[in-house]
Amino acid sequence: MAHAAKLNALTDDLIAAITPSTHRRDARQIRHLRDSALRTFKTQQHVRVNQFEIDARLEGLLEKFYVLNNEPLADALKPRLDDFAARPNKWRPEILALLLALSDRPAEKTNINKALETTPDEPVEHQLTWAEIIADDPLDEEGIWDDVENDSDYSEHRAPSLSDESVGEPTTSTSASSLSEQDVATLARAFIVPKDHELLTQVKDLRDRMTSMHSGSALTELQVTRQVLLMLHGLSTDLFEAGPGGRIRTRHSCLVINIAPSTLDRVLQDYASLGSQINIVRKFVASGQQSVVLQSFQAAVQTRLKDFSRVLSNIEQDFLQQEKSAVVSLLNVYAEIDRVAGPLVRLGDLIPDDALKHNVRAVQLLNNLFEQTCTLQLVGEDEESSKVADLLFKCLEPYLRPIRLWMTEGKLISSNELFFVRSDDENSDRGSIWHSRFTLLKQADGSIFAPDFMQSLAERIFKAGKSVMFLQALGRHPDISERSAQSLDVAQIMQSASNGLLPFSEVFKLALNNFTDALEGSETKILHQALMSQCGLQTTISAVNHIYLGVHGTRFQDFSYAIFQRMDRGSGWDDRFLLTELAQTAFEATNAVMPDHIVVRVKPRTDQQTTTSHGRRADVLDRLVVEYSIPWALQNILTKTTLAACQKAFTTLLRLYRAQYLLNQQEWTLSIMADRSKDQRVKEFLALRQHLSWFAATLKGYVCEVLSVVSKQLTIDLEAAADVDGMIAAFHTFQLDLTSKLLQHDNLAPIQGSILAILELYEDLALEWRNAVKQISNHATQPTSRQLVVQQSLSARRDRPETDEAANLTDDEDDSEPHDRHDQRSVLSVPSLLKEYTRQLSFLLAGLRSLIPSLRYSRTTLQQQIRQQSTKSTAEATKHSRISRLEARLPRFLARYITPLRTAPISHITAFLVLHELTAIVPLFGLTFAFHKFDWLPPIFSEGYWVKEGVEKFGRYFRRKGWIRDADGEGFEDEKNRTGFAKWWPRGEDGVRLLVEVATAYAITKALLPLRLGLSLWLTPSFAKISTLPIKRMFARKAATTPATKVAASPAAGTNVVAGKTTK
Repeated sequence: MAHAAKLNALTDDLIAAITPSTHRRDARQIRHLRDSALRTFKTQQHVRVNQFEIDARLEGLLEKFYVLNNEPLADALKPRLDDFAARPNKWRPEILALLLALSDRPAEKTNINKALETTPDEPVEHQLTWAEIIADDPLDEEGIWDDVENDSDYSEHRAPSLSDESVGEPTTSTSASSLSEQDVATLARAFIVPKDHELLTQVKDLRDRMTSMHSGSALTELQVTRQVLLMLHGLSTDLFEAGPGGRIRTRHSCLVINIAPSTLDRVLQDYASLGSQINIVRKFVASGQQSVVLQSFQAAVQTRLKDFSRVLSNIEQDFLQQEKSAVVSLLNVYAEIDRVAGPLVRLGDLIPDDALKHNVRAVQLLNNLFEQTCTLQLVGEDEESSKVADLLFKCLEPYLRPIRLWMTEGKLISSNELFFVRSDDENSDRGSIWHSRFTLLKQADGSIFAPDFMQSLAERIFKAGKSVMFLQALGRHPDISERSAQSLDVAQIMQSASNGLLPFSEVFKLALNNFTDALEGSETKILHQALMSQCGLQTTISAVNHIYLGVHGTRFQDFSYAIFQRMDRGSGWDDRFLLTELAQTAFEATNAVMPDHIVVRVKPRTDQQTTTSHGRRADVLDRLVVEYSIPWALQNILTKTTLAACQKAFTTLLRLYRAQYLLNQQEWTLSIMADRSKDQRVKEFLALRQHLSWFAATLKGYVCEVLSVVSKQLTIDLEAAADVDGMIAAFHTFQLDLTSKLLQHDNLAPIQGSILAILELYEDLALEWRNAVKQISNHATQPTSRQLVVQQSLSARRDRPETDEAANLTDDEDDSEPHDRHDQRSVLSVPSLLKEYTRQLSFLLAGLRSLIPSLRYSRTTLQQQIRQQSTKSTAEATKHSRISRLEARLPRFLARYITPLRTAPISHITAFLVLHELTAIVPLFGLTFAFHKFDWLPPIFSEGYWVKEGVEKFGRYFRRKGWIRDADGEGFEDEKNRTGFAKWWPRGEDGVRLLVEVATAYAITKALLPLRLGLSLWLTPSFAKISTLPIKRMFARKAATTPATKVAASPAAGTNVVAGKTTK
């Protein structure tokens, strides 16, 4: 009961102390708080420290000392613990718990010599008491309480007096209870200071001299020198005054004997300027600084100021010594002071601006000291350069202290704003601690917030500290005892590495490199080995290759075919538990893969995927996501961005396996189609299937080759990586290679769309193929509505606007679509599919041709120029897309001529021109031969302009060859004008007769020009296949093989396979 009453009283006092006054008025609230607190106190089982736990911790500490070969410390601690346990003390567990909480690595930091030292107990000084005093000298003597008079023997106890008038006057009675007027006057008179006439005379003389100085009277050089020295000491004078900003200026004009006024003014101005510069230094020393670097510089400058004041005092002492006769000269004094004050004035120029933040000022100060040291060495002032270098070392020591702690222990000083490493998020996810927990502080220009001489080492220091931190997170604490014991004084390192022939900047950077080498240790290599062996990086990469990149084709095919079979069945295929089980079953036989780390799910559709224009439906396979759990340490290297690139490669492979799956399903019905091979529709089916089979095989071979080469290159880059950042860079390069070589860059969206459009044709072909097989086998002449739904299960999902099968559904609900939802559209016919395939393939080839120049470059060049090439290819692809849309609107019979002309314009134009000339030459000679053979000319074509033109043209040629004479030609001209060609032709000689036949054939050929043009256009595609295109391919092969004889061939596009070898 007593304990409960005491607890209630203490609880009431506690509530009254911490509860606001407004709550005190509410009795209900007070009662509620009181009851809640009492329940908490009464239910607490372990109010005190568990003494058994403390004893166990102490036993473990002793055992740790023995394991670490620190037996003297353990032997010294154990008897002390036993002695402390023998003393009765109820707070013993709490005291030992406090000592354990305050301990900081006692096995490493305890100095055994100091710990074993025993301090003797100091003797307790005896305190004198009143009882002892009274016992020694009792207070019962006669007259002890009487008043003391001035003329008594106790004259030394009277009040001090400076005047003889006060002597003999009585003092205040000790027994008086109040002061009389006589006593007050006596007491006041005792503290009056008498006049010192000699001192008053000196003050009057000084006032007269100052008055004469202000009135422009002549002064001595000694008087002016005294004023100058006082001013340089930082004291106020009558000759100088401090203006705004602490600038010193002369207050009055004065005259000095034997010195011209202009010269005196010039000298005083020089003194004032020197005093102003020294005042800047004094002001900096007197100011309060937050940065330890500025404080160190402040202390060093203060020492210089003391040395300067000591020099001024020595000058004053020379003038005050009567034994030495010194000539007072303002110019000599200025020369002596300027020689000493020069270094101090230079330090004033190094002081940063007060308007900047303290950490920025500290960095700027270090830069100024470094530049000043280098400049002084270059101009030959080695002594002054060494002094400034000493200042630099003193300021650099506190700056390097957090760097030492960061590189050895991976820790930061939270209050230090000068270090260039910042902790952004101490509670960040361990999977991103290398990237997000610590960052480098950057300036506005992008450089690291550090002195200029530390810029080259900042990244190295940053990596070393992060490596230590990462190892500690892995549970591996590096041994830093050896590095802590080493001498890490930069000044000593610089002295050992100094070389008179090297500039200060090179020697200083060499010393900093040695300092960094001494602190860096081997944590970077240890972390690299730990990630490769302990964390299983190679095993994880192998698992990623199997799951995402399909290294083991059979297992990847089993997994993908199992998904496709369930997709074709309809509802329920996208159950994530079922998909996950399929993946785990497919890859459980792979040693590198941990099946329980695999999760497969289907992402909900987005609005963009619902309204996409690729084909007529959203791509279901694009929403199928495979997630593989990897350790947190490897997540810092194998980032989410890299896994996203692997997921895209997985989707590409899945689409190709889907196309192969659909083609394989048609193989068992090929015999049915072969029986109707003469049917035009069957021919179209087989032609389309052959094209699609070729496309799938080609694209799959390219993708597999790319994945193989990129994976091998990743392994090579990881082996060559020296640290974690090198490993991250290797994965980044791996990601760029996957994105670029699989044409998955954002700027290549048109090409991706064309590939997807071709892959969607496999779904249409599968649907049409099944319908055709059923019709041929006479199973059903016209499918029912229910059969149509089953047959068009793939196509229906493509055509209808997809709704998310998993959206708005919980884990316990059925997230599949009903069977009775389908689209009633009609599938495209096989000729339309062939036309669509040709159109998309032409567009794809045009886009790939635009990428050929960029694909010939190496991987590094491709990474640098992918954006420029992709932008160019996008523009060309957009242009070709417009032409394709225009071509699609043309009649079908024109596609046979427009498509080849668009794909190979030069070859087809050349073929057309050749055909046009052939259609002119063949009729010309054929008709001439016929007219001459059968001795006949058509009367219609024997007259007219074209005949005259032919006669003139070929007549000149015949006369030049000598086939007709000039007289025959002239007679022919006269006769043809008089009687016409038809009448004169039978009577002509053989040459003239042949001329008439050629001219008539020429006229007929001219008349047949429209027919010749149409015939040339009709025959151009066929003629180009047998004439110009083979010639073009032949020259292309020669051009492709010619450079291989000179230099090594470039890697093939996306495969890194070299086509040729270098020949010498």
